[in-house]
Amino acid sequence: MRAAAVDVHQHLWPDELVDRLRARSRPPYLRGWTLHTRGERPYDVVPGDHDVAARVRADRDAGVGLACVSLSAPLGIERLDRPEADELLDAWHTGACSLPEHFRAW
Repeated sequence: MRAAAVDVHQHLWPDELVDRLRARSRPPYLRGWTLHTRGERPYDVVPGDHDVAARVRADRDAGVGLACVSLSAPLGIERLDRPEADELLDAWHTGACSLPEHFRAW
């Protein structure tokens, strides 16, 4: 029997981060599932890519037993002033900590 694989590079936006991105009016922000970032054209995000249950099912079907998730640099959070960045980072960490055992924050 093969051991389940570990995927150390996935991106997943927990609900807490999605809510904070939707509450913003400056980049990065979401309108519906359209992401607006500084210096890039608006990008239509695939909602299913951030559906936790669907991601667990897809990973299990692919033989992945553990997925390490992280924020994506193109969001530009690291370029924000500290209070703005902290709000988004806190939302991501809070959400990441509440994900099922299948995921680990990276």
